[in-house]
Amino acid sequence: MDNELFFIVNPNSGNSKGRIWDEISAYMTEKGINFGCYLTKSANDAVNAIPQILSEGHRNLIVLGGDGTTNEVVNGIFSQTEVPYSEICLGSIPQGTANDWNRYYGWENDYKASIERLLKHNITKQDVGVVTFTENGERKTRYFINSIGFGFDAEIVKMTNELSHEQRGKEITYLLSLLKCLLKCKKRNVTIEAEDFKFSGKVLSISIANGKFSGGGMQQTPDAIINDGAYDISIFGDIGKFFVIRNVSRLYNGTVTQIKNKNVVFARTENSIKVTYDCPTFAETDGEIIGDSPYEISMIKGGLNVID
Repeated sequence: MDNELFFIVNPNSGNSKGRIWDEISAYMTEKGINFGCYLTKSANDAVNAIPQILSEGHRNLIVLGGDGTTNEVVNGIFSQTEVPYSEICLGSIPQGTANDWNRYYGWENDYKASIERLLKHNITKQDVGVVTFTENGERKTRYFINSIGFGFDAEIVKMTNELSHEQRGKEITYLLSLLKCLLKCKKRNVTIEAEDFKFSGKVLSISIANGKFSGGGMQQTPDAIINDGAYDISIFGDIGKFFVIRNVSRLYNGTVTQIKNKNVVFARTENSIKVTYDCPTFAETDGEIIGDSPYEISMIKGGLNVID
């Protein structure tokens, strides 16, 4: 099974509702490509399915879905202990709403081009984020490969996730969610601590990232490198809502770090980070909602083999 592509398919990703999988599987069968598949049935199903998939000998795992499905597969890989993660490769054919992780690697929606790229099997090692947090009074762990966001960042994701699949599939969805969230999102007191960095105060939004993109193409950390062993941090502190509106274009065109404001902070650290809010809150990891504070964030440097 070494050369087999094994697909984890989310039938409800984006607005495709799985229709594209029939086309893709027919195309691969016609081309004589060796493949297998697993269709997810519900939220977190991919996390639970990965150990069985690996036990059957599959090692090249290809996600047909979005950031959420990819995040589930990553959590399945790193939460199991039977197969070393160094033996597993992850690829993707993006079909989700945001596809922020895929943007970094330049993956296309053209599945034929993506399959040709997957078959070349070029491997890049990238960093994997690890966050422990509180949920229902217990400490839990989640893995992520793109970013973790707090405050305004997490509110946008939560609002978008609550929309219908048809609404989520539209490119303007995240921008509309951004504007709606501005009307209700409140700044909260937070402390962010690393060995070489500390911030404390009121914050509207925080992004701690491996990758450049989040929230459907926003670039809150445009200088991030996904395999440099460091987190890029962006903090939008005690700023007004109209300030955000005036700078929306900078969030999308990669010039956000040029903002000159004492309440907008950018940093980078190779050390573990602790984020503590003074009230109940939630965060998002690769588009999936988690919570509550305190959040302790570390990294598995070069831990994931990506078919690039």
